[in-house]
Amino acid sequence: MNGHDKYGYLFSSWDDIEDLNQKRDELAAMRDRLHELGIHDAATQTQDVLRLMDEVTKVAHALSNIWRAVELSESKETFDRDSVSVTGAVDEWRQKVALAPHRVDLARRAYELEAEAKKLRNAVAGMVP
Repeated sequence: MNGHDKYGYLFSSWDDIEDLNQKRDELAAMRDRLHELGIHDAATQTQDVLRLMDEVTKVAHALSNIWRAVELSESKETFDRDSVSVTGAVDEWRQKVALAPHRVDLARRAYELEAEAKKLRNAVAGMVP
């Protein structure tokens, strides 16, 4: 089994995120409707799903060159193996990540704050009759 068969061209699936964006738009519309209906807790959870989708898309896009390099390096086709370097793709990715270490800290802090806000929302919801 070569890289293409094993991973199913995983890297290319993140180049075409049209379906994901369509679902994102539909979920955003649902979030808005839930707010209109006064179902704020479900709207907030829907917003959480949207944030997660955005994060998954961003991270997967950043990793797609590494995925491509691994797939092609394991391919039976010589021209594929010779055209890409896994080490080079990883080095390039690491340089991009290293250029923005504060983003990792900010993302971690945002996650922590979001978790705390969720606890507070749940506590308030428990207090409301």
